[in-house]
Amino acid sequence: MRRAYLDDDDREYVLATKRLLAQLIERRGIGIDDLAFETGIPETSLRRWLNTGNTSFMPLPAAGRICRALNIEIADMLLPLNRNCQRDRALRIFLQLPPELADAMIDQLIALAAAIGKPIQLDGR
Repeated sequence: MRRAYLDDDDREYVLATKRLLAQLIERRGIGIDDLAFETGIPETSLRRWLNTGNTSFMPLPAAGRICRALNIEIADMLLPLNRNCQRDRALRIFLQLPPELADAMIDQLIALAAAIGKPIQLDGR
């Protein structure tokens, strides 16, 4: 279903959020079938919600079940709402990386920032 009130930026946000959630699931090493079993959500619904070919997204109660199964907060699967084009571009590129490459890049960026005297402060997660 196409919602008239959604603009292209909204649709891109949903697609980027789907990519982020897919990465979180992959990083936890959980298959969609296992996630369906753990959450009680039909596998077809999970696949539809993760499909970047459409902009439909899951209802909030389903998001809560998925986050509990992944041991994350709902905020962890949402991207910041900002209109910073440079940051948006960086996030879109980063979210397309395979998880192992993304992790390696993060390690390299942390080391680079420390080397130039601009250490990155992590929030402890």
